[in-house]
Amino acid sequence: NRMLDLADIQNGERVIDLGSGNGAILHALAARGIAAEGVELNPLLVAESNKTLEAAGYQDLITVKRGNFWDIDLSTYDVIFLYGTTYIMEKLERKLHDEMQPGARLISNYFEFPNWEPVASDGKIRRYEVRV
Repeated sequence: NRMLDLADIQNGERVIDLGSGNGAILHALAARGIAAEGVELNPLLVAESNKTLEAAGYQDLITVKRGNFWDIDLSTYDVIFLYGTTYIMEKLERKLHDEMQPGARLISNYFEFPNWEPVASDGKIRRYEVRV
């Protein structure tokens, strides 16, 4: 919930969770009536997410796909959620810099980007924004 609060998602914004795991963030988004997408490499976690999202009645708000977020064009998303790991953050920073549009927000739980300064934080949760 702290991640969602920090994201300040507005109506009509496109939202994605990179490496959505078991879908916990997606469930929290759907509970607030926010449509979102998740991408997860592990097919078992994709199946688990889709099963629990459907059981909760969120299948019309949330889509979870199996895939590698390195292969996804992120330019159409307004808000990106991420719980990465240290070794990917520099490479991911370059990808996001190249693809995200001005005003887009990235919410990272725990892991920091090496060259970006967060515009807001709540403990170890950081909000980064693409500036013009």
